[in-house]
Amino acid sequence: METVFDIWAVPSGAKGGVVTIGNFDGVHLGHQEVLRHALAQAEQHNLPANVLTLEPHPRQFFDPKMPPFRLTPPQDKIDVIRRMQFTGYVQLMFDDAFYHITAPDFVKQILVEGLSARHVVVGEGFSFGH
Repeated sequence: METVFDIWAVPSGAKGGVVTIGNFDGVHLGHQEVLRHALAQAEQHNLPANVLTLEPHPRQFFDPKMPPFRLTPPQDKIDVIRRMQFTGYVQLMFDDAFYHITAPDFVKQILVEGLSARHVVVGEGFSFGH
């Protein structure tokens, strides 16, 4: 699994596929269901499967004094996702600039231009951009 920290560093072999988006801060059963659904879509359409996640956790960004709430540490999260056989893992920095990306810009810049996404899988309560 390719692991990148810059949307413009995604290898061409990982582009044009299924992207699942989430913090996956616990990779618990609910997260695993979203991840499995993305893998099934990728297999069904013979496409690469990628995870798009953010660090730090948005809660930590908005309240830096709050201790990070994680069921799974970041490296363990990557390891679990790697074992699930994803093609790529894209971890972007959640900072003030990222926070202010509008939904249309998120879709255009991240999903279309950065990942060439053909399918997107998200969990309940997800929203695209600010």
